[in-house]
Amino acid sequence: MKKFIKYFPIVMLFMWSCNPMQEVYDELDTKIEPYKEDISYTLTSDDYKAIKNSAIKLATNNEDSIWANAILSDLALNQKYSAMDFVAPLLAPKFPALKDLSTCMVTYNLYEKPEYLIGYEAALKYKLTAVDYTAVGGDVEKNGYFFPSESADKYLPGLLADTFPNAIADQYAYVTYNQSDTDPIGSVVLLSEEFNDYEKYDTINKNGWKVYSETGSKAWQGREFNSNRYAQASAYGATGAEILYMITPAIDLSNSIENNLTFDVNVGYWTHIALSVLISDDLNGSDVENATWYDVTSSFTLPTTGPADGYGAAFVNSGNLLLNDYTGTIYVAFRYTGDGSASQTTTYQVDNVVVKGIESTKKSVKAADYLVYNDLYKFNGTSWVKDINIMALDPADYTLMGISGFSSSNLPNSYLPSLLRYNIPVPAEGKTQVVVYEYSGSLNAREYQYSLGYWNLVGFISSKSDQFTYADNGWAFNPAVKFSPTAADYQLLVDYVYKELSRDYGSSYGNDEFYFGASAYYLNFDLRLSNRTKYNIPGFEGLDNESAIDLTWQRVEEGLIILLTEKFPEAVPEVGGIEVEYWLSFNTYENDLSKKSYTGIFVFTNEGGFVRDTEKEDNAVTSGQLTEAEVNWNR
Repeated sequence: MKKFIKYFPIVMLFMWSCNPMQEVYDELDTKIEPYKEDISYTLTSDDYKAIKNSAIKLATNNEDSIWANAILSDLALNQKYSAMDFVAPLLAPKFPALKDLSTCMVTYNLYEKPEYLIGYEAALKYKLTAVDYTAVGGDVEKNGYFFPSESADKYLPGLLADTFPNAIADQYAYVTYNQSDTDPIGSVVLLSEEFNDYEKYDTINKNGWKVYSETGSKAWQGREFNSNRYAQASAYGATGAEILYMITPAIDLSNSIENNLTFDVNVGYWTHIALSVLISDDLNGSDVENATWYDVTSSFTLPTTGPADGYGAAFVNSGNLLLNDYTGTIYVAFRYTGDGSASQTTTYQVDNVVVKGIESTKKSVKAADYLVYNDLYKFNGTSWVKDINIMALDPADYTLMGISGFSSSNLPNSYLPSLLRYNIPVPAEGKTQVVVYEYSGSLNAREYQYSLGYWNLVGFISSKSDQFTYADNGWAFNPAVKFSPTAADYQLLVDYVYKELSRDYGSSYGNDEFYFGASAYYLNFDLRLSNRTKYNIPGFEGLDNESAIDLTWQRVEEGLIILLTEKFPEAVPEVGGIEVEYWLSFNTYENDLSKKSYTGIFVFTNEGGFVRDTEKEDNAVTSGQLTEAEVNWNR
């Protein structure tokens, strides 16, 4: 014991001064290699958000921004921003240990959006301000919103024309405005007619309106253009004089003051002035000719000329006639005078006939609640027309859905089908509906189609997978396809032989063939020469053993090319400028009854289809991705 204590410090000194494991550690260090692994990864909502932020920085115009914002709203990449360009930067911080030709198969969503929706998403955005309501004047100016008798539809085309004087044909505008469902308190509408109840060629005789022909056989009739309906009169085609009245229902002025009359007018195929506006306060039933009529035409601003070979670009407002000179009940008549035989055939169109005033007991206009609306208007080259076929979501729609707006946690596709079921309760089978909404400050447009009780997105989000490889410069998109044939793949080649060569070249089981040697049952290529003889495979007659084996290998390579052609009918030479390699690994049952595995690298050319590339195989051997034994076949 004493000796042990005596020499203990010396032993310890020796251990510290000369570590016998140091050489082992040094050797291990020299053998440490970068970590390599083949993994799979699926993009998350955070990934789509990061990609969207990167895409926004690269956007150079409004259309780019639309596509970028859609990445987050759809949780999907798209044809503008692809996985090839944006996924690689995400991988390094997620998998810092992976190096040295590691691969990552990334699964993501891809939204293939119909191109025509871009036109809606690129709409000019405009929100009306106090200046716009002031420009309209009257009760709209006083209240700062539109209402039924002074609706937005009536004024927005003109406001948009002033706001976007350089608009081009087929351009859209997304307009936000305020409108109440009721007229302001104190304001009273005595007559409002937009002629929406009339189909084409209907006589204007509903809801108290009536027509009267003093001379001739024609009448004021309903018409429609660009989804707008109106009343029209013309002497075109008449054989003589036409004097045609269109008379309003009775208008009671007794309970209101400051009543005024206004309407919109358009003309076409101009030949003469033909419209008069008359007022009667003693019309008795249908006795038009014996009533007293006051001509008030001069109180309005009506066209004095127009296009000779078409119609005016848009309806124009006639101005207002204050009706303070009238009390009790009145009737307004629009009288058309023309003569077909004398070529006095101008066409007149009248719309939006309104008489309104202020209730006698309430002379001040009192503000009422209003709602915020969004509409899409289209510029047809001459005027702005509301697109009634597009559903632009209003704030009330979000309230109905129980959300304040769309977000990464409240995705549009989770809510819009339900909203469509509510807004269109009985849709026709196959009906389509475009929905426009705001997301992250940008417009998004989606089209849905109704089928078998459900609204389904037109243009679809599909799951895609792409391969990325870690090389010298980090992660990069690598469109190489690596696969081992399944039973279904081998069966493709079996079926090809049965159809194109001979059914006699395979067994009665129907899952093998011995021309190339494919077996869907054993998942390999059977190279035994005995089966070539048994099934009378052509080409082997008179060959010695070595030559026959060489031919089986030649047939294997030919068969693999056919298999690739059958499996990848839409193959392309490159993706994003990167050549696509097809790494095909297969098994064999050889003539000496041994079982082996091989790999071949193939590429696709537009001129010659699939071809084997032995140079790429040799490079893969050099880089350590394949072994010589794996590529040493049919060489």
